Amino acid sequence: MTNEPEFIESNFLRLLGNKSAMRIVELFIEESPNNLNKTEVGIKLSMGRNTLYKVWEILDEYHILKTVDSIGRGRIYILDKENKLTMLLIRIKAVMDAQWDTEGPGISQCRKSINIQV
Repeated sequence: MTNEPEFIESNFLRLLGNKSAMRIVELFIEESPNNLNKTEVGIKLSMGRNTLYKVWEILDEYHILKTVDSIGRGRIYILDKENKLTMLLIRIKAVMDAQWDTEGPGISQCRKSINIQV
């Protein structure tokens, strides 16, 4: 038995540190104002059903997406732009896209300017 403290994941890491969750958020930002269902998200991201549903629970918990319609048993979703966290994620992506776009200084130039080695 070890005396190591148990790691408790922060809300920050639970959402932002989850690559699959961020891929879904990015897809919805790029597809905006279009709405998507879970099947479309899974196909567009080549994401397995189990991963998709597990990550969707996290996005639901933080109210990143909202249901706008139901067709049979399926639901249609969009970004919940009334949620401050969702709006911050949209802003972060916009700033990063502007900072590291292909027409600007380029990723390699930005890496040099902030001394990042790859």
